[in-house]
This record gives sequence, C-alpha cells and structure tokens, in this order.
Amino acid sequence: MRKLFLIGIISFISVSGHASTTKETLSSPLLLKADELRHEEELGIVVAEGHVVASNGHQIVEADRLIYNKKLNMITATGDVFLYEEDGSVVKSNYVELSDNFKEVFLQKSYLVTPENEKIAANLVQKDDKNTTYQQAVYSPCLVCQEKDPLWQIKAQKVFYDGEGENVRYEDALLEFKGVPVFYTPYFSHPGPKVKRRTGFLAPILGSQTKLGVIVGAPYYIDIAPNKDMTLIPVMTSSQGPVLGTEYRHRFKDATMTLRGSITRADSTEGTKGKEYRTKKKNQGHFFGQTDIDLSDQWHLDGQVFKSSSPSYLKRYPFLEGRHYWRDNYLESFIHTEGFYDRNYVGIHGYHFQNLRNDVSSRAVPDVIPMTSFSYYSPEMVQGSYFHVTGETLSIQRRLGTGLNRVTMMPAWVLPYTAQHGSIFELKGFVRTDYYDIHRYKTPGVGSEVNGGRGRVIPGTSLTWRFPFASRYKQTRWIVEPIIKGVAKPHGVNSFKIPNEDSQDFEFDARNLFSDSRFIGHDVVDDGRHISYGVNVNAYGIYGANVRGFLGQAYDFSRAQQFPQESGIRQGPSDYLGRFKIIPNEYGSLEWRFRANNRTNELKRNLLTLIVGPEVFKVQVDYLYHDNVYFAKFSGKREQVSWKISSKITKDWSVFVGARREFKNNPGPLESSIGALYEDECFKWIIEGMKTYYRDRDLVPATTIMFTFGFKNLGDISTGRINSGSVLS
Repeated sequence: MRKLFLIGIISFISVSGHASTTKETLSSPLLLKADELRHEEELGIVVAEGHVVASNGHQIVEADRLIYNKKLNMITATGDVFLYEEDGSVVKSNYVELSDNFKEVFLQKSYLVTPENEKIAANLVQKDDKNTTYQQAVYSPCLVCQEKDPLWQIKAQKVFYDGEGENVRYEDALLEFKGVPVFYTPYFSHPGPKVKRRTGFLAPILGSQTKLGVIVGAPYYIDIAPNKDMTLIPVMTSSQGPVLGTEYRHRFKDATMTLRGSITRADSTEGTKGKEYRTKKKNQGHFFGQTDIDLSDQWHLDGQVFKSSSPSYLKRYPFLEGRHYWRDNYLESFIHTEGFYDRNYVGIHGYHFQNLRNDVSSRAVPDVIPMTSFSYYSPEMVQGSYFHVTGETLSIQRRLGTGLNRVTMMPAWVLPYTAQHGSIFELKGFVRTDYYDIHRYKTPGVGSEVNGGRGRVIPGTSLTWRFPFASRYKQTRWIVEPIIKGVAKPHGVNSFKIPNEDSQDFEFDARNLFSDSRFIGHDVVDDGRHISYGVNVNAYGIYGANVRGFLGQAYDFSRAQQFPQESGIRQGPSDYLGRFKIIPNEYGSLEWRFRANNRTNELKRNLLTLIVGPEVFKVQVDYLYHDNVYFAKFSGKREQVSWKISSKITKDWSVFVGARREFKNNPGPLESSIGALYEDECFKWIIEGMKTYYRDRDLVPATTIMFTFGFKNLGDISTGRINSGSVLS
C-alpha cells in the first residue's frame, strides 16, 4: 500500500531539518514521495523506492530508486529516471546524480527532449550550474521513428554548452544525412538557442549564373549594439571576379535607417541604341539607403536613395537586391514628409529617377522637386454638407526637354443625402484652377517653343446615385447595386500649349469609370459632359459558389478629343467594361476583366486568371491581351500568356514548373522556370532553375540556378538576397 502523502511529509521534515546544520544541505526544502521510505541514520542517507518523485519546487525527478545523502547533499537516482527541467525539457536516463539544489547534474546514457522538440542523446552528461558538457553526443531536431535514423543529425565526441555566454561548441563533429556521413569538422561553434543575434558568419551564398559563372559568398554579421548591426557580404564569381556587398541597420527611438551597397570591377558594356556597344573592365556598384522617422504624433518622414553604376548592374547581380529588378525600368529615390490631422492631410514630396531603359535618354528623365499636396475637410454644415479643398504644387526639371512649375487648387462643396427608401445621392460642385510656368516646351505638330505662364479655370459639377439592396432566394443571397454618375465641365479647356507630364498613361477601366476625372494627374482635363453607369452584383451560395461581377459603360455628349483614339471613349457610348470573379469552391477560381467594343463586341482588353485544382495538382494560367497599349507616343498590341503548374506530391515534397511568353510585340519566350521543394519539421530544400530571354546592353539571355538548404536551428544556405534576419531592439 502506498503511503505517498504521509511519507512525503516525513521526508520533507527529515530533509529540511538539516538545512540549518551544514552548508552542504539543500538551499531549499525538498519534497519527496515514494511507496517505501527508509532512513539509515548511521550512513546519513534516506532511501526511497517504488514510484519515487522528488522536487525542489523548480525541477522534478521521477525514478525507481532514489538515495539522498544528507552529508554530501547529493541525490542519486537509478532505474528509469526522468528529470523534468523548469524550461519544459525532459531528460531520460538510467543513472542521475544531483547536488547543490539540482544545480550540479551528472547523467549516464541520457536522452533529452526540449520544448522545441530537439533531441540530444549522450553517454555522459555533466552540468555545473549553467554549463553543460555532453560526451559522445548526438543532436537532431527531426522526428525519430523506431529503428530509423532521423533525416539529419550531428554526432560529436564532445559538445559544450555555455549557458552564461550562450555558446554551443562541438569537437569532432560529423553531419549525417539519412545515416550517411556528409560533412566532418574538427571544430564547430554556434550561438545557443536563446541568442537572437551575434557576430559571426551567416549561411554561405552558393549558386550559378550564365554571365557570372559559379557564385560563392561568405556573409559576416557584426552585432554592433542592440539597436544597430552590419553585414559584410564578400562574394566571388568565377567569370567576373569578386563583389563586396554590405548592409548597415540602425534603429533609433523614433526612426529606422538601412544602408546597403556593393562594389566590384567587372565587364561593362557602354553605348546607346543605334551606336556600337563596347565592353571593358570598369568599377561598378550600387547604393541603397532608406529611413523612416516619426517626427511627432502628426508628422512622419520617410525617404529612399537608390542608385546603380549602370542600368543592368542589379540585373546581372540578382543576389544583391533580389531578382525582381530584372523587370524594372528605373530606380526611384524619394523623400516624403506627411502630416495627418483628423481627416486632413499635408504632404511634401521629392522624386529622382535613374533610367534603366536603353531607348530613353537619361537627360530627358525628370526630377520632381518639390511636390506638395494637401486635403482639407470642413466640419459638417447644413443638411450634412461640407467643403473639401485639395491642392497641389509641382516642379519638374530635366536637363533635356520641358521644365515646368504648376499650382493646382480645387475647392469643392459636397452634399450627401440618403433617401428613406435606400437611395444614396451625392451632389458635388467644384472649381479647379491651374497655373503653369513653362520652360522649353515644344508643342506637338507645330514644334514652336513655349515659355512663360499659362492658366485656366475649370468649374464643374457631378451628381451620383446608387441604390444598394439585398435579397435572398432559397439558399442564395444577392446584393445588387446600380450606380449612375453624371459629370459636367466646360468643353475645350485643354490646350496644346500646356505640356502633358502626368496624364500620359491612360487606361479606361472599371477603376476610373466613376471618377470626376478619368485621367490620372492634372495636365489633361477630362472635359465636357458624360454619364457613367453600371451595376455591381454579388451572389453568395449559388450551389456553393460565390460570384462577384460588375458591368458598366460611359456616355459622352461631346467629342472626346483628349483621349487616345483607341482608348474606348468616344462621343456617344463608350466600350463596355466588365469584371467578374467566380469562386466555385476551395479548389479553384476564375477572374475575368475585359473591355469590349460597344459596336462589334470585339474584346479590346482581356485579362483572365484561372486557378484550378487541389494542392496535389494546381494549375494557374494568366492571359493578357491588349489591343492598344498607350504610353506617351508609343502604342502597340500586347498578348502574353503565363502559366504555372505546382504539385504537392507528398506531405513534404512539392514541384513546380512555369513560363511566360509574348505573342504580339517581339513574339517569343520571356522567361521559364522549374523547381522542387522539400520541407519537413527540421529541414527544407529548394532548387529553382530560371531562364530569362531579355537582352539589354550587357544583359544577355541567362540561366540562373538558385537553391536553399535549411537546417533547423543551424541556418540556411541560400542564393537569395542576404538579410541578417535578426530583430533590432
């Protein structure tokens, strides 16, 4: 018969009674429970047997047999011994010695499992307060099945864990993968599990690229202070020589700062379109700087400087800033200062662009310094009406071509009204004024140069009606919202003597159908009178599917000469605009956006995205057709198809393949990729091969192989852009 409670009290008294007689006794009381308890006064020991449980209030020991030596202040546990640590770790052993209130521990044939499911097995373990030594140890964070080796493990003759300095050191370490030795090192060290950041080498960069050859890098992280750090990124390429990159991060009380850059000496191709290219060795590099500052509770400042020594530099070295720069046409530097006061806003901005295009002169690229804007909402007045005033100043300077200064102001009076039956109305009256100071502007067609001031005043009004209503039919819930908006402005306010700087990129679609001005920017005015009308439809529960859609059109009462000829806007009814999305279930969706000629029903713009299939076999197809892409003086057809097939073959394995191709303008492939991913609880492996067909100066079609090996708690080996990955406090 167990006497747990009674024996526990007796043991508590007998053990704690010695606390004041000797320095070797436990510093805190020991609670001891067992089936049988025996005191041997002559030897000065307490023997507990059968379901033994001992605790000092922070750690617990379970054993078949336990001996407490009062003179040596030592506990010896044998049999099936389990030690439960305060941090949640569990140790299994057949022999355990505990002393100094469990601070000193000696174990034989031990097996440790941490709360993070890390496993450590060792023949001998000796712990002295915060330091632990493992002899003939094996470590793995992977799941372990009976009679099977874990996916990967590290075997070492000796492992030392410095709990004070949070260091882990290995001697004679061997990395095994599926039981097969793959890497040996006589010495290996890394920070302990509690370390967030520390000076040392990061995972290396490994890869291959057609132009660069074999890529090998060894990033080195420097922990300067809790709020700042630096990463040095030396990289060697077999074809183009070394590259040195660096990153510096600094967190202030109310601000952050990031600086990145690189330098190398490699082949550079000089020349422009229509001139002969020549290649020579040249110093090259890039710089990226970013800051974000809270000036006060209302004011915020953020800025960025981004420069490259050549247009194709970042495209040739994608591991520096990321491969998405392959498609960019410029690098943007800016500064924004913004103030927020309730619903009101003030902003001061500046922009500088570095041209990356071969067919554009860098001298013609503008600097926008400064650009200011504000928005003010008055308190509500009679019948809920209010004033809304917006304004903007703009200064555009360039070395070659037009320069201008512009001031725009638009006060508006807005009267919202909701009828009892549910109709929502909004009446708006506004007066927009523009003043231009123009330099070196050559008028299109005529070619005469315009300098000096120009101004215009554009009054206007708009009325919007919408009537959202909902209904239910059987299991389907419908939400339908018809919308009509009329806008009236004077006709013929656009002048060929005013340059078009910010309204060049025009695309007529559902996003700007109900805008007061269907142009972005201010230089071209959407003048005259027009009505826009359409209907939003949302249906939920149609045989389990959800459907969202919109169909709309505009009607212009005067000749819309300000719009491009193929824009879809003309006198009378415009082209049809539509947007539909169908989600039948969790295994797919179909989204369709289009613009169709209202007379022939011919599709002028067609964007289709189809996703089909479960995770085991998923297909995504994106189709783009545009009858006339208009930007500045360029127009042309575009037709592209991109597709991707991915398959989660098993719980851990996935594969994918995809491509993108152009059919109209310079038809041919643009890029293709193929890859595989393996990821489980302790290891990830990604490999991706990508081929690009772009050509620009020294950027040629290339094949790039990118991969990542990730070992849980040990780090990644990757070809992606280096990031220290630590948090600045």
